[in-house]
Amino acid sequence: MRKIAVEVKNYAPSGGGVMADFHRSIGQYLMYKTCFKKSEPDREVFKAVPKATYDGSLSHPQAAKFLKEHDIKTFTYNPDSQTLDKWIE
Repeated sequence: MRKIAVEVKNYAPSGGGVMADFHRSIGQYLMYKTCFKKSEPDREVFKAVPKATYDGSLSHPQAAKFLKEHDIKTFTYNPDSQTLDKWIE
C-alpha cells in the first residue's frame, strides 16, 4: 500500500502571481518532505496543483525540468469537480 501526503495549492489570483505562489509552495512542499522523512520515511509527499494553473504556467519546460530535477512529485486536479486529473512523478 502506498502512503502519501498532499500539499494542496489553489494559486488564487494575487499581487504576486503564479510564479511567486509556486516558489512559496515549493518551500512548503520541502518542509513537509523533510518532516515526513524523519517521522514517516515511507510516506511520499505530493504537490496538488489546479489543472488550469499547471497547463498555463507550470507545464513550461523550465518549471517541468525544475520539478523533475528536485524530485517534486505532483498531480493536477480540477477544483470544481474536486477530481484528480494527472499524476506527474
